[in-house]
Amino acid sequence: MNGVPLVTFLWKNKYALALITFIGVAIIAYFLNDDYNYIVKTGLSLLHRGDASSLERFLYLYEASGGFVVIVLSAMGFLVPTLSILPLLAASRELYGFYVGTLYVWLGISVGLVLFALMIRSVFSRKFARKKNV
Repeated sequence: MNGVPLVTFLWKNKYALALITFIGVAIIAYFLNDDYNYIVKTGLSLLHRGDASSLERFLYLYEASGGFVVIVLSAMGFLVPTLSILPLLAASRELYGFYVGTLYVWLGISVGLVLFALMIRSVFSRKFARKKNV
């Protein structure tokens, strides 16, 4: 079986193409960039443990990157239901201040929500597609 039906489906469904491209770029960055690989592995394991003080020390290492690490980890925490975002919220509030830390976590949750909505829309858009009247 060749890949022509898959390519045709992805070309017609722009959201699925964008989502697969985003996931592909994230996977390539995960494997090629050691720093990103370390951020994801260590950050997710600290989120899974729920230790706010260790998470705060981890975020302190990447304080120069602004809230990028907090946004990435909170987006991952939204997409993976077994991870708790409360230790991340506590650590980012302690590190960046109450309002800025809460804003970073909120932005990450919003990014995770948009990614989740795009995934759901790309999966179910073909099933519930409206027929065009000719």
